[in-house]
Amino acid sequence: GIGKFMRINHVDFRYSIDDDGTLKVAKIGDIANLADRPSWRFYLNGKPINAGDLGHTTIKAGDQIEAKYE
Repeated sequence: GIGKFMRINHVDFRYSIDDDGTLKVAKIGDIANLADRPSWRFYLNGKPINAGDLGHTTIKAGDQIEAKYE
């Protein structure tokens, strides 16, 4: 999944996983997800993907992953 991608590419990706398996992004690189600011949005092959679903998403060779702070 996305965590493996971030490790391979040496990106500091901090997150937590709730009891129900929902992933919550805390920080990517030096930019933290804070309640009163923009937050990280993720796109898989140009389509938005809920950050909570990142832990359940299979990434395939050739997939394009974007993380935007917006």
